[in-house]
Amino acid sequence: MKLAFGDYKNDIGLPLECPNCGSSYMHQKKVEVFQRNEDDRNGLHVSVDEKVTTDTNIADNPSPRRQGLTLHLSCEGCPNVSQLSIYQHHGSTYMKFNS
Repeated sequence: MKLAFGDYKNDIGLPLECPNCGSSYMHQKKVEVFQRNEDDRNGLHVSVDEKVTTDTNIADNPSPRRQGLTLHLSCEGCPNVSQLSIYQHHGSTYMKFNS
C-alpha cells in the first residue's frame, strides 16, 4: 500500500492519510516494538495498548533480520485498521503501510 500524506501545515508535519478512504483522521491505537540482533531467532517484543506487555515473540516483526516498529491505526472516516511499519533490512530503513 502506498503511503499518502496531506499538506504540510503549521510546522506540525504531514498528516498520514487512510489507505482505504483518504481521511487524515487516523488514531494510534497500539504500538509494537521488536528488538533483536541481526538474524537472531529470539528477541524482545514490547506492546503498548491500554497497558504495556513484554514477551519474546517476534513472529510479527516487520523486519526479517533486525529491529522493527509497528503502529496500529484506526480511521475516523471508515472502519479500516491499518499498520504502519518502520524497520531495518540490509542496512536500509523501510516504511510499509498495510491495511
